[in-house]
Amino acid sequence: MADVEVLFAQFGFRVSQLWSEVQNLKERLSTAESERAAIQARLREAHTREIELTGTLPALLAAREEVAAAARQEARAIVETAQGD
Repeated sequence: MADVEVLFAQFGFRVSQLWSEVQNLKERLSTAESERAAIQARLREAHTREIELTGTLPALLAAREEVAAAARQEARAIVETAQGD
């Protein structure tokens, strides 16, 4: 009978240890899931920003070319005026 009580006590102690480990693992999992969600949100934001920038780039390049063309035209006009004077 005493052996059975010792076995039950050992079993109870081991169950208690395992329960504690399960609780710790649940906490770690919760933390990891929160970190994953935060990283995923940052990744979505970065991807959205990338799409915005990619869409803006052609417009910026076209505007740059327009400004450069206007500057070249104005420079020609100044040179022509200077040569005429």
